[in-house]
Amino acid sequence: MGMQTPTRHPADPGTPRSRKLALLAAVVFAGLLIVLQNSMAVNRLISEQAPVAGAEESNSAVPPPSPAEPFTLSARFAVQTQDMPGWFTGKPDEVMPVLDGWATSDADRVRAAIVAGELVGADEAVRRLETLKEDLSDDSPLRGDIDTLLTIYRDGGQPDEAAAETLKKHHGFFGEVALTHGLPDTDPRRAGLIGGGARLVAVLLGVGALVIAAMTVGLVLFIAALVMLLTGRIRARMPRPEPGGSVFLETYALFAAAFVVLSVGLDLVGEALPEADWLLHVQIVLQWLLLLVPLWPLRRGMSLKQLAGAIGWHRGEGVLKEMGCGVLGYLAGLPLLAAGMGLSMGLMVIVQLIRAAAGMGPPPPPDSAVFDLAASQSPLIMVLFFLLATVWAPLCEESIFRGALYRHLRGRFGVVVSALVVALLFGLSHNYGPVLVFPVVALGFTFCMLREWRGSLIASMTAHSMHNATITLVLFFVLKMIS
Repeated sequence: MGMQTPTRHPADPGTPRSRKLALLAAVVFAGLLIVLQNSMAVNRLISEQAPVAGAEESNSAVPPPSPAEPFTLSARFAVQTQDMPGWFTGKPDEVMPVLDGWATSDADRVRAAIVAGELVGADEAVRRLETLKEDLSDDSPLRGDIDTLLTIYRDGGQPDEAAAETLKKHHGFFGEVALTHGLPDTDPRRAGLIGGGARLVAVLLGVGALVIAAMTVGLVLFIAALVMLLTGRIRARMPRPEPGGSVFLETYALFAAAFVVLSVGLDLVGEALPEADWLLHVQIVLQWLLLLVPLWPLRRGMSLKQLAGAIGWHRGEGVLKEMGCGVLGYLAGLPLLAAGMGLSMGLMVIVQLIRAAAGMGPPPPPDSAVFDLAASQSPLIMVLFFLLATVWAPLCEESIFRGALYRHLRGRFGVVVSALVVALLFGLSHNYGPVLVFPVVALGFTFCMLREWRGSLIASMTAHSMHNATITLVLFFVLKMIS
């Protein structure tokens, strides 16, 4: 019983010596890639909450809030949805501790005081501002901002025009909210700042309803697929080679090495040229060159026809049918995705309990690099990021992980073992860290099942693109509504 597999095909090109060298290279560079991608996430889990900035901000300009930082996004969401039910958005005594934990600079503490003035009341804002002022050095540029805010919250007055402009320059949205404190919520100067919460919540509820509907359909499809698998009614179409080849293990090792070199090289250039805004464009463009890596077997003597058949670059039973199978397969894999998300959430709770017991405080906010890209005001960056997520990732990652690596492992191991190894390597090659990686591992396992079932990569590429496009579009839309 189980998934029927086709007759074994001849071994892929490679010798025992090349296989040993490829295995060594794969272990070394995959290890480096995993460390490179996960070191920052691990450091956030085990390090104490970063201390807020103090005297080091003296005599320096106050950096405006980044629109994509977790603190800024959460604070804006809290302000804009303050008129919504507390059971949905969180009560002030639940929201403020989170914001305080993510306020890693004195400027953020000033902004947290402004949020407290909205959610809790002016007295709380005054208490926070006066406490912060005592901690600041005499030459801190934030002292003037605090005096301006105390004029608003403590004295009930309005600052002069110059002070108001400085407040808006230093704190953006937060400064504008403070300057409208005390005005009716219907006042045009204030309505545009705190409004939109109901619309945002309606969008999130709509997205939630769609997710529940998709999960319901996915559960039905998952059960149907499992029954068909156990009764032998699903036939695997992926050609399984005899063990012994090395060319596709070489391909994976080459990809891991190229990714490491590219990432480290760009980091070094970024440190040498910290003001180079063009570096992000270069990084995105260079990443597309990794699409050449799956062509490595051509250099090892395979013909393009042989490579396409082995790696899954073919039409299968027709492009449209394979794409349809990709959509159905993705939906059927949603219960696995939900399980992965549940596991990650459970581990996060455990991490928070351990940190609390050790007196380390809440974990620092997650890396905001993806949020920075999604919240970019540059249409070019947004388009490049969207294409990277929905075109490059399905083409390159599926060709490497499900096309090359999975095929190599299937020559020696069964479906489940091969799929689990590929899924783990796929997940850890992203920068989510060892706690938040399990949803990606679940996706990687689902994509392997699609590769085994269909043979062609069209199905897994479709599922991969479908997932990334959905997440990216929702992220774009929600971030734009908040910011």
